[in-house]
Amino acid sequence: MRGVTRNAVLLAIRDGDCILHDDRSVNVEESDPRMDLRTARGKGGGPQKPGSPAKKQPPQVVSAQALNEAKLQKLRAQARQEEIKASQLEGSLIAVKEVKQLLMQIHQQLQVSMLTLPDNLAPQILHLDSVQKAHGIIDSETRAILEKAANSIESIPSKIQKRNRTKGRSKE
Repeated sequence: MRGVTRNAVLLAIRDGDCILHDDRSVNVEESDPRMDLRTARGKGGGPQKPGSPAKKQPPQVVSAQALNEAKLQKLRAQARQEEIKASQLEGSLIAVKEVKQLLMQIHQQLQVSMLTLPDNLAPQILHLDSVQKAHGIIDSETRAILEKAANSIESIPSKIQKRNRTKGRSKE
């Protein structure tokens, strides 16, 4: 056969890719198409055998304009990441996870305050002689609890900013 090593021909005969005449000589006309596939496979042009390592692909050619656009896109993404980091440090951007955590703490504090309200108020209003006086004490305590909760919510950004500063120092 043309341009094929003896070992390749012997392997092709064994695998049935090479057609032989009755006298055991190679039938070149019928064997050539099969051998073309076989040798192309060996050179990376044909289908890969199962379990064989993947062939390296030649590098893609990219235009200068496309490369510049990709670099610009990367720079924009990096700049955006820096903006996000700066916003987090100054407290204008807060992670949802941190806000949820602080809101849960505020909720727990509010819940404790509300559940202990009867215990705190009962001794104060037990001996009062008018409903108006009792109402005034209950109203005052309720407003104090709600104001404390509102102040806690308003302080979330500064609490997170303080946490972020502490984290930044511990990383250094």
